[in-house]
Amino acid sequence: MRNLRILLLVLAGGVPLFSAGLSKGEEVIIEPFRKLLAEDVSTGPCLSPHPGVMRPDAETRREWQESMLAGPRAYLDPDPRLKKGSLSLLSHFSYTPSLWDQAYCGNCWVWAGTACLAIALDVQEGTRDSLSVQLVNSCHTGSGYACCGGWAPDLADWYNSQGYCIPWSNTNGNFQDGGRDCNDGSSLIPCGSVGKSPSYPISSCSAAYITTHGVSQATAIANIKNVLNQNKAVWFAFYAPTAAADAKFMNFWNNNSENQYLSNFLDAEGCGATWDSVGWGHAVLCYGYNDDDPNNPVWYMLNSWGGPANRPHGFFLVDMDINYGCQSYDNGSWEYNYWWAAFDVDFGSPAASDRAPLQLYAGDFNGDAYSDLAIFRASSGLWSIRGITRAYFGQSGDIPVPADFNGDGTSDISVFRDGLWLVRGVTRFYFGQSADVPIPASYHSGYLTAGIYRPSTGLWSWRSGGRTYFGRSGDVPVPGHYVSRDAKWGPTYHAIFRNGLWNVQGVTRFYYGSSGDTPVPGAYTTSSTEPWKAGVFRNGLWLVRGVTRAYFGQSGDTPVPADYTGNWGDEMAIFRSGLWSIRGGNRYYFGNSTDTPATR
Repeated sequence: MRNLRILLLVLAGGVPLFSAGLSKGEEVIIEPFRKLLAEDVSTGPCLSPHPGVMRPDAETRREWQESMLAGPRAYLDPDPRLKKGSLSLLSHFSYTPSLWDQAYCGNCWVWAGTACLAIALDVQEGTRDSLSVQLVNSCHTGSGYACCGGWAPDLADWYNSQGYCIPWSNTNGNFQDGGRDCNDGSSLIPCGSVGKSPSYPISSCSAAYITTHGVSQATAIANIKNVLNQNKAVWFAFYAPTAAADAKFMNFWNNNSENQYLSNFLDAEGCGATWDSVGWGHAVLCYGYNDDDPNNPVWYMLNSWGGPANRPHGFFLVDMDINYGCQSYDNGSWEYNYWWAAFDVDFGSPAASDRAPLQLYAGDFNGDAYSDLAIFRASSGLWSIRGITRAYFGQSGDIPVPADFNGDGTSDISVFRDGLWLVRGVTRFYFGQSADVPIPASYHSGYLTAGIYRPSTGLWSWRSGGRTYFGRSGDVPVPGHYVSRDAKWGPTYHAIFRNGLWNVQGVTRFYYGSSGDTPVPGAYTTSSTEPWKAGVFRNGLWLVRGVTRAYFGQSGDTPVPADYTGNWGDEMAIFRSGLWSIRGGNRYYFGNSTDTPATR
């Protein structure tokens, strides 16, 4: 296949121009090429004579489907700016077509996703640069070699944990694994040989599914256009599940021009089809659309197969009028053939607010088995606990960490300051550092101890002795009593929340909630033996897994669940500029808009 390519150095930048009247490509199968594929299939899952595609088994495809459907949904602008016309984001992207070529390597998912990040970098920071794909190939080792395939959330999670991307022009940043495939098992270039400077810091990165399944064709189209009109490029993955689908697409790529497209794309060969041994998947960059001619609406796609003579820019077009709910069958299950996703990425260093701790204990400052209303006013160091006491302890920049540090049955007024723990009237000590998230809890010992989570590395460490690595940059620590309800003696389990994924170390992992939700785990049942439940707060909506969902509060409120009534369970409650409101209970004005609630 590579012998058929004529690679050209074309396109220094700019937006492609397409005519309004787009012709539909012929659907001719080239028999000799089809025979070559059929003869090669038996050699294994990674076929080097074929251009780079992914060949995941049925189980992997089901896992990918589940992760996308259970993960976050792409944000849709309620007032989209453009309904009809054309749009291209290619002016934000710098690439050389002949070099934009994965060759035999099945890492198309990396090329498409990294291009999405490159466009976001120019949109957000005004920096137009070609980003390194080799960085991922060399350094992505946790879940397999990149040439063996992957999915949009996999790439987002990796960039999120890595915390940066680098220019293509860095030392060994240019792609060098084109001659390798899945069977090679590792990159030609060791991770340590890739130059990491300069780099572009990433404070957060996630992949969000664009809703195109279970909705009408018009809605699916509108949702994709909505994301593109937010100046976000789209990651498009499709399956060619049969030899017929393979031959159709390869004939289209090899023998048609950049202003032609296939009627209904691969619907006829894929929708309702059963996977055969030739089937594959592929991911590309969707950088815009054109529906000036209502009879020929198309999506603009950039492939990662170089710039052959008939496609000097590496482009192809996809018919906008496809069956977005198209499914194929394999090994007892149906799978969607077309997937659309957006990358939500923020460049720069993590904000200080990312260090806000999740308090685990009840905030009982007088020992009556009720949680008390408490605020910390950083500007003056004021602590005020309603009906109990006021004290000045701490200063601006401190993080309140109330907990029972001396074992007397009441919460102590305490703060964390760049690694220094200060417990009023009890003790002071250094444990941790400035970027750590302080989380006092009963880690393994059964007694409360100071503990920290270090977002940059996923390190958990507790002062009573012990450390473990669990999680990655961008995760929200949500430790709790997910096995035993006993908050004082039962062990606290390490757990993280990542864009809807809950992962409790050594216990369970599941998807509940989505990107942008505030995790609010707790004891939401009145049984004194029932373990904690996963919960999220979303603009006034409370979702507690296996228990309830309810609207209480509004966007901008701070959720403060705790046991305010002494009934062995946490109540839903919110803090809003000095207003405390407890669902099914009372409302109080205590504190002001600058205060931090310090009950939990």
